Amino acid sequence: MKPNLPLPAMIAAALVLVGLVLAVFTAGPLENPQDRLFRQIDEKVALAQRMLAGYNPANSRLTAVLGSEGLEPPEGADGNWQTYVSSGEQEGVMSDALRRQAGQMRTLADRFGALDGQTPAAAGAWLASSGQAYQQLQAELKRNMSLLSDALRVLQEAIAMSDGEVSGSDHPAATRLEAALCYHQADLLRREAALQRAMADEARFQVITDARQWQELGNRIQSASRGLAEAGSADGEPSAPAFAERIASLRTRREAVAAAIEEARAEAQRLSAIIPDITARAKAADAQTRQSQVEMLALKEAGIDTSDPAALDRFIQAYNAAAQAEREAFREATTLEHGALRNARVDTNDDEQISEAPIVAIDPATDIKPERGRIALESDLAAVEALAEALQVAAHEIDRQIEELTAKQDGARQRAANLASRQTAIAEDAAGAARIALAAAIEAHRLEDEALALADGRGQQAASRARRAAEKRINDARTQNAENNPDAPNPRLTMITGDANLTGSAMALAGDMAYVIAATQAQRGDDLARHEAMLREMQSMAMEVNASLLPEGVALDQVPAALAQADAARLGIQEAHKAAVEAAKLALEAYQQADSPLRQLWVLHTQMASVHYLLANLSTGNEAADHRDRALQQYKRALTGREERPEYPIYQNVMADLQD
Repeated sequence: MKPNLPLPAMIAAALVLVGLVLAVFTAGPLENPQDRLFRQIDEKVALAQRMLAGYNPANSRLTAVLGSEGLEPPEGADGNWQTYVSSGEQEGVMSDALRRQAGQMRTLADRFGALDGQTPAAAGAWLASSGQAYQQLQAELKRNMSLLSDALRVLQEAIAMSDGEVSGSDHPAATRLEAALCYHQADLLRREAALQRAMADEARFQVITDARQWQELGNRIQSASRGLAEAGSADGEPSAPAFAERIASLRTRREAVAAAIEEARAEAQRLSAIIPDITARAKAADAQTRQSQVEMLALKEAGIDTSDPAALDRFIQAYNAAAQAEREAFREATTLEHGALRNARVDTNDDEQISEAPIVAIDPATDIKPERGRIALESDLAAVEALAEALQVAAHEIDRQIEELTAKQDGARQRAANLASRQTAIAEDAAGAARIALAAAIEAHRLEDEALALADGRGQQAASRARRAAEKRINDARTQNAENNPDAPNPRLTMITGDANLTGSAMALAGDMAYVIAATQAQRGDDLARHEAMLREMQSMAMEVNASLLPEGVALDQVPAALAQADAARLGIQEAHKAAVEAAKLALEAYQQADSPLRQLWVLHTQMASVHYLLANLSTGNEAADHRDRALQQYKRALTGREERPEYPIYQNVMADLQD
């Protein structure tokens, strides 16, 4: 049998039960509106944190804002994103790696580039393996951007909530997380733009490689067109016009040799015709000489008839006639055989003066006429025949040279045509690469504009909202605590009043916005320098940015001038550099203001070091050295005693770069 409860106990139990029931129905109406609204917002903040479970932050700042519980990735999470962000705050690993690889390939291309118009393998082929990496990174970036956007939408819905005069914009945690997500969203846009610019770099490298080969081919084609004998191909062979000049010269010589051959043959024919006649005449004269000698001998043998008084006269007359005939015949035979001067005599009777006396005409009315004898004529005939033969050999050699040079000329013309064809193909290849580079650069520019607008607009507004919410939270706590007994303050309100982290983290978020603006502008300026180089090379090929090189649906007037004109790119570099320096200094100022409220938080010091590192890269001389020293000091200060943290190797690499 159960014992009966005493009546007072039963009454007390009934009162407790009634109190609990009343509490259930009166809790809502009696709850403070701010507490009620903030409780609802806390649920949305927790939801946003859970939505970010798959997001790997680019650094530890978001973790510091949210707490490690809200951002721990699940077991077995994909490590691609962490690999990408492990480059630290300056740039993505893939972007840097691709640029280093492209630089090495550029060196190899310069070293082994063919001089005969052959193009080495295109950069796109060398970097074919990077395409998959790009796609993976883009997918990871978009996945993280989607996570951030969804979480940010939930937070903005929470901040837009209100309960009477209480607004969600007064919730410190929600506004702070909103600002942090705006920063990371802007930074993801910057990183996505960096990935686009890395892809543009591959295409730019191809454009520059093509442009240099195009210029080399153009120089060779131009040299050939000038027709300089020494300005031909790389092996010193004459250019095509020089071949034409040499062939024309040889043909002129060939015509002269042919004329000389004809002349020699005509002379040989003439000599061949007169030599037999002269030979016959010489024989006749020689026969006459012998006949006269026989007659003279016969006269001598016959003697003189002494009985006949006229016999002596007849003898003398006959002998003199025979002697005269013999002399004339001998002289004629000698002249015809050896040659002589016709109608010539020595103008002296003194034998001692005969070698010095002048030669005069026998018949003054007739000219002295030299006559070549048979021997000389036969010698002339042999010489002229030898000359004709030699000239014929020369003609054959000239014909051979003409034939050889004509073949070489045809080959040179074919090579020139091949060079021109190759140059055209290279120009088309360069245009295709330029089209890819421009598409990536235009997209990168758009993403950077979006990042800059986000950071400088909604981002800074969110940071200001977070700071106002933190300050209001502290002021409200201070006011409420003042209503309590001074000897018995509310511990929770006292803790809130003394929590400088609320305002300090909001200040740091304002610095983050300025920093991402600085990093984005620095990235833009650095990339525009490479883009300008491509545009200059395009100018050398008489190639300009026009509608044919733009992505489909993009008009020329929609393209930023810095991406279409080299001079505008140079101006854009200067403007981006100036904006980056100004934003970096604002970021540094904001971080320095947050340093004391955050009690020298080490993560904040790494951010200050990153800003100094960025300013060092944006400066020169002593100013750059000073920022490098400050960056190194801040890194060492922040990381001392934290060597076991997973981020330490990343920062260690950065410090090693600073010390080089």
